[in-house]
Amino acid sequence: MLWAPIEELLKAPAYAEERPLPKGFAGLLPQPRRVWHYPWRGYDIWGVTGNILHDLLERLRAMKG
Repeated sequence: MLWAPIEELLKAPAYAEERPLPKGFAGLLPQPRRVWHYPWRGYDIWGVTGNILHDLLERLRAMKG
């Protein structure tokens, strides 16, 4: 478990990478999947957690204006 302040995560230098779909999934999903990474204090918050975090942070940024 990792506890990270939202204000610090909002400033984290996030980046996304495109990952190819696993074999057998190409017909089910139309495109490669985007995986978000949030480097923070030596940790790499990524994968499903990074994608959920990205969505949350984008919503918070939109609320701030």
